[in-house]
Amino acid sequence: MVLYPTRSPMKTNFKYLLFSLAIVSLISAKALATPATADYARMRTNLYIIDPNGTHVLMDGTLTKYDIIYSSDVDAGDARKLSNSSVNFGMIRNSTVLIIEERASITETDTIFFKMWGMGQYNYQLDLIGYNLYRPGMIGILEDKYLGTKTPLELNDSTKFTFSITADAASKAQDRFRIIFTVQKFSLMPLTFTYMKAFPLDKKVAVNWKTEGENNSRKYVIERSGSDMNFKGVSEISASSAPGNTYSWIDESPMAGANFYRIRSIENDNESTTGKVMKVAFSEILPAVTLHYSPANNGAMKVHIEDARPGLYKAALYSASGQMISTSGISHTGGISDHTINTPSGFAGGVYILEVVTPEGKRKIQQFAR
Repeated sequence: MVLYPTRSPMKTNFKYLLFSLAIVSLISAKALATPATADYARMRTNLYIIDPNGTHVLMDGTLTKYDIIYSSDVDAGDARKLSNSSVNFGMIRNSTVLIIEERASITETDTIFFKMWGMGQYNYQLDLIGYNLYRPGMIGILEDKYLGTKTPLELNDSTKFTFSITADAASKAQDRFRIIFTVQKFSLMPLTFTYMKAFPLDKKVAVNWKTEGENNSRKYVIERSGSDMNFKGVSEISASSAPGNTYSWIDESPMAGANFYRIRSIENDNESTTGKVMKVAFSEILPAVTLHYSPANNGAMKVHIEDARPGLYKAALYSASGQMISTSGISHTGGISDHTINTPSGFAGGVYILEVVTPEGKRKIQQFAR
């Protein structure tokens, strides 16, 4: 239960935050704790808010337990959800909102209907943790009603799903999410990502993945995002529609800092399946931008850019007192490039400062004397 002031929503009162999290922790420890020896099947869902610095703050959570001794009716074994003053995430069953639900073992199909409310316009992450749910033929799918996506779930492990609440009212619909479990009784299995990995390759990023069940797949969209989790498609690869396939894609120009990747499969009927989010981090510092002053070459200045992000670089010349003398733009298309900045006419002797600003806003500054 974290309350953000209206004027600056992400500047949280730190003492109140600690107090709120302490209360949430006490409630969660009592309501959601599971004995380490328990082997019944269960799906735990934790909802986090992601602040601008990328920090994840736990806001709410649910637990669904499956066993032959449980009833699927709402009864005394289920725990009702108490409403928080801000973000709320629960499960709806027969008009009752629950935080813990006990259900009979899954024989053919089952659905967890989530309900969320009090959601602000921020980035969020669902951590869906399955335990002892897998058996041959069993699949779990997280459906996002707003984006129209279906994400396969790890039935004995954690699946992380990042999403955003925007100014679009439909993005915060209370019934936006649900989990559907199905026990397949036929040989034709849906698309499954069996392997996904993104890793640095020199100054590039390699993204590899393997699939099973490409019976209806049309193409794969590689999506990339910075730390703001605003994913955008950067490339597409056609699906081969064979029983099992391996794919690879190279990001020739990754962003400085953290790069997040995910693969989205587009089916022939335009349904989509999204894989897990993969992170590759590069240094925020761009040492490949170097500056050089040459008195012998009519006082020209050279900017050397190597393997840095393509885009518009801005160069500015200042006097020692901080007065701007001239500005110019440098268009870098990638790879290695050298750019000459000519000094203005009447360039007197003295101490000067040359500053180059990268597309990410990083600054490279060099002082020289003429």
